[in-house]
Amino acid sequence: MRPEETSQRGSALLLSMVLVAILAGLVVAALSFSRSELAGAKADLAGDALVECADAARQHLLSHFKMFGTPPTQIELNLRTDKPGVVACAPGLPEGAACLKSNHIETATTVKGVRLVGAGMAGGGRNAQDLTNKVVRPGALGGQYYTAVVHCEDAQGRQSEVEFGVKFGL
Repeated sequence: MRPEETSQRGSALLLSMVLVAILAGLVVAALSFSRSELAGAKADLAGDALVECADAARQHLLSHFKMFGTPPTQIELNLRTDKPGVVACAPGLPEGAACLKSNHIETATTVKGVRLVGAGMAGGGRNAQDLTNKVVRPGALGGQYYTAVVHCEDAQGRQSEVEFGVKFGL
């Protein structure tokens, strides 16, 4: 048999199968990458929502400071976001719900999240001041310094905490 008479049958089929396998591998890699990107985006969104929930707890606590007759150290938050009328959070929140609490993460709900800062403690007394909204000289109007802690917990058990200081009273 001469070399020109050798059969080339099957080489095109083999070449096309290799190309299809390479393309299939690229498609699988792209799908895997997009799935991991989607999971990362969902986790980032859930984290952002939790930080916003903790900030909502801070705003809610500050709104109680503005109510007359409520000593700040007596304020306690234990609220559900999905049912405004429900005062106490119970374990097993439904999906999309969150719980606002006025204490540190992993602390019993009986521990209040607002404490009076003593004059001798660091940050208390006449030397503590907020420079962002400074209108009068420090200590001119009086008041007392408090430290407050709030946190938010979602249905999956993830938590975010905010601790801040505030001057209250005249």
